[in-house]
Amino acid sequence: VTQSPKRVATSLFRLELLKKGKNDSSMVAVAGFLTQGSDLSRMWEALDAGDAHKWALRWEAKHTTDFLNMVAGAATTMGVELMCNPWQQAKRNAEKAGCMLAEALRGHACGRGPVCMIGHSLGARVVFCALEDLARTGHTNIVKHVVLMGAALPACTSRFSTAQRAVMGRFVNLFSPEDKVLTLLYRAFCTQRAVAGINPVSASRVCNVDVSRLLSGAQWGHNYAESLALIMGQVRVSERSGEALIGELDPLAQSWNEASESAEVETETLAKILSS
Repeated sequence: VTQSPKRVATSLFRLELLKKGKNDSSMVAVAGFLTQGSDLSRMWEALDAGDAHKWALRWEAKHTTDFLNMVAGAATTMGVELMCNPWQQAKRNAEKAGCMLAEALRGHACGRGPVCMIGHSLGARVVFCALEDLARTGHTNIVKHVVLMGAALPACTSRFSTAQRAVMGRFVNLFSPEDKVLTLLYRAFCTQRAVAGINPVSASRVCNVDVSRLLSGAQWGHNYAESLALIMGQVRVSERSGEALIGELDPLAQSWNEASESAEVETETLAKILSS
């Protein structure tokens, strides 16, 4: 018997059904702090969920104005004291939202079929924390594919090695060394210098893709929403971990593996992977 998707909501966390699908599978999209309060349907319209249910998670990071002031302050002063609290609170909220998302998935809030997840910025942190929680509780048969974009979290091998256990299929980390927002925030307010949204991650099943050239012109190199359709159509990932292409003939050296035969490897676009 097919279980209907359920709406899950608290003051911090709300799953919104953007499109009802035709089967039991689901796609869950989680936005970051610069898109708080946005129209989620419009923001994620470039994502094709195929016959799956299409969900968006609305969660409270912190008031957007606080973040904009914080980024501006980091750019001008690099002062640790200027606006540390909003960033730290937002990271804690992301972790709480991640645990709530994991609990919702364990309770089949999005249905009983496999779930694909995509997260941007602190939204990627939400997705990642959900994966860690699912891995810790042994729920490794829920999440099918995962895409992190400009992830606001450390590029920690041990943590990614744990999180990847909760992913049955592809685990893709889209990053850009030109991301000024993450660079400024982590330089000013954090001790970590290796950030997943800026650097490749060393984990056996994570496919890292530098999408800097696809983000040219995007707000501070961090607004993936502006280039989402291009990214979904141009980034192609192999079934082999650590191999990807941008376009048809541009091989990339991914993660810590050499992709010397990438151009000859069968690949699928992110759009096809997430909608399959």
